[in-house]
Amino acid sequence: MTPADSVYRVHPEDDVMVVLQKMDESDVNQVPVVEGGRLLGLITRESLLHDIRLRAELRFRTDPEPETNSETKGVI
Repeated sequence: MTPADSVYRVHPEDDVMVVLQKMDESDVNQVPVVEGGRLLGLITRESLLHDIRLRAELRFRTDPEPETNSETKGVI
């Protein structure tokens, strides 16, 4: 058992990339999500990576294609 005071924990508003970096530094695969001293849940490395991949994929799919002018259109 690890004492509660020494457990790395995150807040619901913490940046995902910062949380992932801290998990790497602490060599842990899951951390508790705590707000106001109340446990809200647990976040895992796997769920963070899944979320990051999903967001990247959605961003890629929704970004408009770069505009081309008539001179370069179709030119590779």
